[in-house]
Amino acid sequence: MSLGFALGARARRGGLASPPPAVAALPQQAAIVARWSADEIPSQADNSALAGWTDSVGGLVAAQATAAAQPKYRVGGAGGKPYVLFSGAQYLDAGTSNAVASACQSATSSAFVVCRNVQASSFGFLFTASNSTGYNLFANGAQAGFFGNGLGRCPYAGSGLTTLGYTAGRPETTSARYFVNNSCVTHLGKLTAAAGHNVGIGGSPATPATAAKAEIYEVIVWNRALTAAEMMQVEIWARGKYAAPLPWAGGPFRLFHGDSLTNGYSMTAPLNSYPAKVAAMNGWSLGTWTNLGHVGISMTAMDAEAAAEIDPMLALLGSTPAHLAAWEWYNQRGLSTAVATAATEGYFRARRAAGVAKLVLLTSTDAADPFDLPAARAAYNGYFDVNGPDFCDAYVALHADAMIGVEGACPNAAPYGPTFHSDGIHLTDAGYAVLAGIVAPVMAAL
Repeated sequence: MSLGFALGARARRGGLASPPPAVAALPQQAAIVARWSADEIPSQADNSALAGWTDSVGGLVAAQATAAAQPKYRVGGAGGKPYVLFSGAQYLDAGTSNAVASACQSATSSAFVVCRNVQASSFGFLFTASNSTGYNLFANGAQAGFFGNGLGRCPYAGSGLTTLGYTAGRPETTSARYFVNNSCVTHLGKLTAAAGHNVGIGGSPATPATAAKAEIYEVIVWNRALTAAEMMQVEIWARGKYAAPLPWAGGPFRLFHGDSLTNGYSMTAPLNSYPAKVAAMNGWSLGTWTNLGHVGISMTAMDAEAAAEIDPMLALLGSTPAHLAAWEWYNQRGLSTAVATAATEGYFRARRAAGVAKLVLLTSTDAADPFDLPAARAAYNGYFDVNGPDFCDAYVALHADAMIGVEGACPNAAPYGPTFHSDGIHLTDAGYAVLAGIVAPVMAAL
C-alpha cells in the first residue's frame, strides 16, 4: 500500500448535503451587542466627512471631533452599498466603557469585519478594543487577521471584499479562533481587551498610527463565541448582502479536524500548520478551507465537536461538496485498541451520515517512547491498515513515513531531531511540511 495514496475504492460515495437556507441571516442575533453598518448611516453627500457612526443595536456612537481625522462617507461600493473610507489618518472612537468593551473584555466574544480595497499601511487596524496590539482585527495590504498574536497575522494581500473574524472562547474557554474569508487559520491563546481601553473603528484611538487604509462596510460584535458553522453563516450573509461570490464557490470546501498536530502547535510562523501548507501546496486560497484543530482533544470529543461545528456547515454549503481530513491518536493512546479504533471509526461513519462527500483518514505520527505507547499505536494503525478503506475515500498511513511516522522516527530522548519539537510529541515547521507533503496530493486527487 503506497503511503498516502491508498484511495478507499470501497467507500467512494457522494455527499448528502442539504440545500442552503433560502435567505441568509445573521446568527445569534440576540447576542449582538453592536453592529455598525454603513448602509444604516443616514444618507448624506458622497465623500462627506463622517463625524460619527452609530451602531444599530445599542446606539453606541463611534465618533471623531477632529475634522482632519474624520473618515469619508462614500456611496457606490460593493453591491452598490455605501461604505466608510479610511485613508490612513482617520479613526472613530467609541469610548472605553460600553457594551462592546465589556464583551471584548469577557471570557467569550466574537467580532466580524467586512472591508474592501485594503491598501498598504503600517498596522491597518479595522476594529480594535485595545490601545496597542491586543484585541485587533487588521488588514495592512500584506497581512490580515488578528494582530495581537503573531501567529494570527496571516499573509494576505487581497484587495477584494474581505472578511475578518475572531471568536474568543472557542474551541475551549482558554483559546480563540481567527478567520480570514471564513478560513479558520488556526486557534491560538485567547486575548481579551483590558479594562479602560478604547473601542475604535479604522484605528486605535490611543494609537492613531495604527489607522487603516480601507473601505469598511460592517463591524459586528457578539457577547458570545460563535461556532465555526455560525461564522460560515455570517460569511454567507455578508457575501449575499454585498453581492460577492462565496470564497468556496465552485467547491469543494475542505475541512481539517484533529488535535494540536492539526492546529499546528509549536509552529513558528503563520500558516505553517499542516492544513495551511496543504492549501498552499495545492493552490487553495483562503476561504476554500478551514483548520479546526483543537489542542488536547480526543477522537470521542472530536465527534461531539463535529456534530456542533462541522455537520451544520454541510447544510450551509448546499451543493458544494465538503472534503474532510481528520485524525487523532495521542489523546486516546491510553484506551484499549477496541475502544480507540471504535471511536475513530464512529467519527468517520457519523460524518458520512451527516453528508461529508469525501473523507480522508490519517493514522498517527511517532512520539518519544516516554510519551508514546508503541504497542498500542501499532495495534491502532494495524487495524486501520485493514479496515480504514471501508469507511473513507482516502487512507493516509502516516505511521509508515520514515521521517515522522515509523517507530523510532522520533528519538526517545532529546534532541529529537529536525522534524520533532522539543517536547518529543509535536512537530517542528519542517515536520509539518513533511506531513503536508504526504496529505496534499491525496486531497488534490479526491
